[in-house]
Amino acid sequence: MKKAVTLITGVCLVLLFPLSLSAEWKELQVLTGESVWASSELTEMVRGEEIVYSAENLFDGDPATCWAEGAAGSGIGESILILADRTVNALSTVNGFARSENLFRKNGRVKELQVSLVAAFTAPGLVSETDYLLYFSVESERKPVLTLEDTMTGQSFTFPFSREEQELFLDTALEQFKTGYPMFYDAITGELGDPVEDDLVLAAYSMFCIRLEITDVFPGSKYEDTCLSEVALLLE
Repeated sequence: MKKAVTLITGVCLVLLFPLSLSAEWKELQVLTGESVWASSELTEMVRGEEIVYSAENLFDGDPATCWAEGAAGSGIGESILILADRTVNALSTVNGFARSENLFRKNGRVKELQVSLVAAFTAPGLVSETDYLLYFSVESERKPVLTLEDTMTGQSFTFPFSREEQELFLDTALEQFKTGYPMFYDAITGELGDPVEDDLVLAAYSMFCIRLEITDVFPGSKYEDTCLSEVALLLE
């Protein structure tokens, strides 16, 4: 059985932006303490027990566990969103379901990962009816692609955005948030004081995230599900 996990809900506002930002702002609902979100996750019953191949498995340091996307088909277009909150220098990954060679070959593996930057902003009192924190997010226009090898061995990549690009993206996103959502920005300045330093707004009311989207796969010999066992970000 496959379970879809809600990652982004509803388009809130469409504006014209510089090339560094996409044109859409979207709602993002998160629980306090969460740091990784998946567009879908595979759930299955094993000897009467429900097993979830969740995105949290990517950061447990154990290549015998994995994230398996839970969408129909090969998983192209499925993604994970990772909280970074600092600029990223490098990215490493263990491909596929690396518990064994047998499981690695039976399940799909990632051939290409598209990388994008995501900035998200909230304001005092912004919570949903189900007590989720509500953020407004925007994504980078440029989305470079990493090509992975079909191996269980760990792979490392220089992050395809420079520190300067990442900082400029976040600064630009904040300026667009100020003009696009003045009521929420006024709530922030009411809480922090006016004028308020941008660094304080970013520290208190923003998230800086990395999105990794599957754009091509190595098909599994038995299962359509595409898996990824480990991801690590080297931060500044």
